[in-house]
Amino acid sequence: MEGRDGFLGQYGRGLVEGRSLHLEYGRNALATSIKFYPCCRYMHGNIDLLSDIRRENPDLKIEDIKTIETAVLRAGATLVSEPPERKYVIQTPVDAQFSMPFGAAVALATGEATVAQFDNAPAVARQLESWLRKVVCYFSEDLEAAFPAVWQAEVRVRLKDGTTIERSEASFRGSPGARTTHEQVMAKAKGLIGADAALALDLSISTPGSVGTAPFFC
Repeated sequence: MEGRDGFLGQYGRGLVEGRSLHLEYGRNALATSIKFYPCCRYMHGNIDLLSDIRRENPDLKIEDIKTIETAVLRAGATLVSEPPERKYVIQTPVDAQFSMPFGAAVALATGEATVAQFDNAPAVARQLESWLRKVVCYFSEDLEAAFPAVWQAEVRVRLKDGTTIERSEASFRGSPGARTTHEQVMAKAKGLIGADAALALDLSISTPGSVGTAPFFC
């Protein structure tokens, strides 16, 4: 909290090592992102896309897949994709949170990337070992050109019959470039604190006279 790069240093003084933050009330809250997956932000866009592919192709089997190709940003490569041999080894939940192969495998195999899956990452990784080993990370010039103003994503799932399923998105979901819906935020809240508590929280901040407003929660 009080360290050189801590919360009070960043937001109290507004100046760290010569870098002014220029915070504006209200505006900066709208520039933040909501994380729908319990892992490194550099993985989120690809999880979005691979989850979509699973939902669009519910009968897709590991035997059908040649490779699962995921674009990663160079700025985040050492976090989520390098060295490649290390990112396939999942011994703890933290290993999974910083492994694009794990995130990609979970998303394409199950259509989701939940807290429970990351909490039980070693067991999940063993179950999805064949999916994990199909993942190949690569760099994309299109993504690099847009970064850091926009965090884009792109994936390719190559099938053994010669078909390639390609998807891309201009901003990962929940970011300022791809605003989330109230329903999506409520679904996340229910998964974290339960349906009753999520509804109570939603009502408490959307009721006139209470602290906070509905747009803040949305």
